[in-house]
Amino acid sequence: MELPKDILLGASIITLVGKNELLIENYKGILDYREDSILIQGKHERIRIEGRKLVISNYTREEMKISGTVHKVSYE
Repeated sequence: MELPKDILLGASIITLVGKNELLIENYKGILDYREDSILIQGKHERIRIEGRKLVISNYTREEMKISGTVHKVSYE
């Protein structure tokens, strides 16, 4: 059985559901948390989510759910 490439590399998986919900899997931590910007440390890069009224509505060690209006996702 062959494992998916993202699992082998430990890459962060980002799923955007419409413009109001974002799910992140395989992350290390939250670096900055504001209503208009959230900075997440992924396994290999930093991920910035920009938007309006952003809230981390649920998170575990494995995944995080961000609600609000997402305008932009970028890597740093």
